[in-house]
Amino acid sequence: TVSIDYGGPDSDSIVIDTIAPVITRVSASLSKSDSTNTYLNQNRAEPGDTITLTIEANEPLDYLEDTDVSMSGTRVSISSVTESNEGRTWVATGTVVDSSESDDELSYSIVSFQDEAGNSGTSPSVSIEYGGSDPSDPIIIDTVAPVITSVSASLSKSDTNGMYLNQKRAEPGDTITL
Repeated sequence: TVSIDYGGPDSDSIVIDTIAPVITRVSASLSKSDSTNTYLNQNRAEPGDTITLTIEANEPLDYLEDTDVSMSGTRVSISSVTESNEGRTWVATGTVVDSSESDDELSYSIVSFQDEAGNSGTSPSVSIEYGGSDPSDPIIIDTVAPVITSVSASLSKSDTNGMYLNQKRAEPGDTITL
């Protein structure tokens, strides 16, 4: 019935921890670099835009550094990873960089993480949750500019009764469709 003395009245008890940490939730949000423009699809990330990835674990993690987290391979440059909630929540912030790769849905990878006891976690497979007006819309990394591949034109004459020498000359009242 004698209690254990852990080195004084202010010392913490010894905790046995043999369970690896688990990433339980990953969410992402997008901040557009050009807030003056309104785009048809606000979930398309282009070079210069900022993506914030929030990573939650079932227990405090000892560390999570810039080199431990990646977003869409090298298409998002991680600038910082910060902790909150006593190490249970980590926020990775990155900027979309120029790339010639085709459009792709945001992905993430965490190569290394461990809890405070040194137990290493395994690479998570938790799907990303998205915020915004429609949480089901994923963030798409879009770094390739569109290219117009074809242009055609047609002419509709306003006077269908007249006979013209050149039917390809547009006059006032005619309609040109491009």
